Amino acid sequence: MSLLVKAVDRLSQIDIDVDKDWEGYGITNIAEVAAHMTLGSLAVRGNGGILRRILPGVAGYVLTSAGVAHIPTWAPAATPGVLYFPVWFDISTPTAAIVAPDHTRDLDAPVGSVLDPTTVATETPVLDLSVVAGLFTPDHSEAEDAPVESCYHDEVRTTVILGHEGVGGSGASIADMIRGSRFMCMQSGNIGSIDVYLQVTDNGGGVDVPVRAAIYDVHRRFLRRSDSIDIAAGAAAWHNFPLTANQAVTIDNEYWVVVFAEDIVDMEVEAFYDSGPGCDIAIDQGLYLAETFPDFPPLTGHTREQTKFSIYGNYV
Repeated sequence: MSLLVKAVDRLSQIDIDVDKDWEGYGITNIAEVAAHMTLGSLAVRGNGGILRRILPGVAGYVLTSAGVAHIPTWAPAATPGVLYFPVWFDISTPTAAIVAPDHTRDLDAPVGSVLDPTTVATETPVLDLSVVAGLFTPDHSEAEDAPVESCYHDEVRTTVILGHEGVGGSGASIADMIRGSRFMCMQSGNIGSIDVYLQVTDNGGGVDVPVRAAIYDVHRRFLRRSDSIDIAAGAAAWHNFPLTANQAVTIDNEYWVVVFAEDIVDMEVEAFYDSGPGCDIAIDQGLYLAETFPDFPPLTGHTREQTKFSIYGNYV
């Protein structure tokens, strides 16, 4: 097939019947587009309606829109976190924070913000929680469409207490070491004694070990203690420590309940606890502080940890 053109010096002077059956032929070499194109190049409409070349991008890049009236460009593919992460966090100030919920709080209250400028700052900001008490990043190494997980504190309590009545799976020395955990008060009243799950082991000392328990406020200021109780070596068990006087506690306030023993050569004494990770124990629910028995000083210079000791105060 041939095309005879007379007295034509511009391509724009030619009328092309695009509906015609060209029998497999067509215009294949428009110089402004085809020249210097490589395998994988693309053509795109540019300014003034002129076709422009887009050369192949870097391997792994994707063609990304730059918006209306702009030429698309090659850009890195979005990360899995951008593609699949189901929750966006806008941290607009340097003091904003996402904190682990304290699951000893009221489980029926609505979720709230920790950034409340009208609330007096405390050791632990007040958090309102519901039964869906925590949000956790899905593990996208397992499933890209994994849903947001939730969990809540579901400890079964057979009595009204201030603390944790479950038997912990680990033990830690309380010889010249104050140890305990922070708990939310679920009922106003008076605490008359403290129960602690502990064990004394005789490694050749042959004596009983004096032990005391105490209650501090949320700011770790001393409130009330028990007298010393001499504990003999034996199997791990619950031991009761009557306070020197009843200690008033108020609902929705937090308190530290702690235990402390004298350090005696060849005698070992341990208090039991549960530890993280997990949503049932706050990241900073436990603490320990080295101190010489028997005084209970303000808990300054302490170390925080994710532990929940088997210790609780009894109402009277």
